[in-house]
Amino acid sequence: MTEDPIATRTYRLGADHKVKVEIYRPVEIDEVHWQCNYTIHWPDQKKDWCAAGIDSMQALILAIHQVGIEIYSSDTVKRGDLVWHEPGGGFGLPLPKNCVDMYQGDDPPI
Repeated sequence: MTEDPIATRTYRLGADHKVKVEIYRPVEIDEVHWQCNYTIHWPDQKKDWCAAGIDSMQALILAIHQVGIEIYSSDTVKRGDLVWHEPGGGFGLPLPKNCVDMYQGDDPPI
């Protein structure tokens, strides 16, 4: 990505690694399509992806949900290796209603 992200978050992975999430400003693709790009910097790979919506708000919300799904369903979370503030405290990301069983620690269903 060449632009600055509008939101970032960094998680700890073990003692030596970090997982950085960057979400970028939604951009209009055409009159009824918007796209919101995001990047997850895993220690072994960088994943660039996007979410699409009818307007910028929907694209942004869907991108944040997709980041949540990717983080919560990752092998690092399943192993208990990823930490935001404290071990087992959750990751502070919203999830779609059909995924709320993935929440951990202090994460309330939003």
